[in-house]
Amino acid sequence: MAAAVEIKIGQGAKPGIGGHLLGEKVDAAISATRHPSWLAVPDEEEYEILSALDEGAPSYKKIVLKGDRIVGAIFIGQIDRAGIITGLIKERISVSSFKELLLTEDFGLLSLPAEYRKHVVSGLGIEV
Repeated sequence: MAAAVEIKIGQGAKPGIGGHLLGEKVDAAISATRHPSWLAVPDEEEYEILSALDEGAPSYKKIVLKGDRIVGAIFIGQIDRAGIITGLIKERISVSSFKELLLTEDFGLLSLPAEYRKHVVSGLGIEV
């Protein structure tokens, strides 16, 4: 199981990022204090940053919003909902109705709008 995931949605070019520490060298304290240039937000007035550090786990989550949409995220340690966040970025889904849940343990598929859940989860006998 991966210990960290970085979610990048690019527009054609491969992002070049260097200076990564190996997973076993990154702990919650390092995650919380490092500010690499590829995480820089161009105009802080235009973006909102949500972040959570759990030193007990250890895990770190950072979600970048522009308006009511997620435009970037980084998860270190606990990455179990990174796939949901990736889908929200790709589909440009408004998170305004559940933004306060994004970094909580309660966040999951049932937090998403019903129409989007139907798109994500389907199958015989599945009702979400």
